[in-house]
Amino acid sequence: MSADQKRIVIIGAGFAGAACAWWLAQKGAKNVVVLEREEMPGLHASGLNAGMARRFEEDEDIAPLASEGIDFILNPPAGFCDVRLIECNGSLLLNPLLIPPLKKGGMGGFFKVLKKEDAIQKVPLLSDAKFDNALWTPTDGVIDINAYLWAFINGAKAGGVKFVMNAKIRAFEVKDNKISAVITPPFEKGGKGGIYKADIVINAAGAWAPVIGAMAGAEDLKIRSYRRHLYCTPPMPEVDPKWPFVWDIENQYYFRPESGGLLLGPADEEESPPCVPQTNPRIKEVLAEKLMKFCPSLSGVAIAREWCGLRTFTPDRKPLIRWDKKLKNFFWLTAIGGRGVTCAASAGRVAASVILSEAKDPAKR
Repeated sequence: MSADQKRIVIIGAGFAGAACAWWLAQKGAKNVVVLEREEMPGLHASGLNAGMARRFEEDEDIAPLASEGIDFILNPPAGFCDVRLIECNGSLLLNPLLIPPLKKGGMGGFFKVLKKEDAIQKVPLLSDAKFDNALWTPTDGVIDINAYLWAFINGAKAGGVKFVMNAKIRAFEVKDNKISAVITPPFEKGGKGGIYKADIVINAAGAWAPVIGAMAGAEDLKIRSYRRHLYCTPPMPEVDPKWPFVWDIENQYYFRPESGGLLLGPADEEESPPCVPQTNPRIKEVLAEKLMKFCPSLSGVAIAREWCGLRTFTPDRKPLIRWDKKLKNFFWLTAIGGRGVTCAASAGRVAASVILSEAKDPAKR
């Protein structure tokens, strides 16, 4: 069987799975199915994030993925999407000189360090904030996450990829350390379950990735998910929708314009099992304390809406894009760690390239 004829099953229709499916179709894969546990894609982390595309990354493993991912969003292929995917109002990372790459001067041509007074000119609400300087990146911005996710899905479908919703994984058929089929429960009471024959299985299940891995008998990679909260204010007349997003590197809070007001996050992190996470009232107090201390102009803002989602990490916080070392045909595509939107196109491309090239020659693994 040629590589493009391999039966490929992707578990998860969020950004990782959808982008990988799109790239597989682009590269000529003919037999790809995506299984999604929910009734529609994007109900978890892929649809609950802040949508901020940030080119500069401290981690040398994520940095090239982020840069490539933003380049894709800024200049998508012809016909990829019929709406603009990003509002490039830029970003201000406060106190960036604490970051080792900047200390070494390794900034590239996209970034510029601004004095405090110049940053305040861009976002006047920073007038009393606690920072010394800011990293200005004009190509950063806010992504239309719904349009972006569905552009991958619709493009993958146009390339022949099948998407199946309400397809929770029940079991795997495994023989000689190789998965031969993925099994889902009956779609309706009394009906038959789905049996999806597989030559390659891609685990892009986000917070559920370790559950899927354990069910299949893959490596235990100690993947953990962590809850993070977001808050929206009512409309605020002083907010300019063209402001860049602001992220305080040292004190860990961020905000950006949203619907006439602000979207704010305290960059909280609390371990959680895979689930639909409930908000923790205490985190609103954490946000209030941070704003009072580090950006008093924002202290006391009203909150109109709040929610939280899960971010997924390995212990070393590196992206997990590789074959499993126990199961011969099981591929991990997860733990992008809160950068899944920014890195969707690049992580999906890397995964698809590795999978198709190594399907031709397993000795490369």
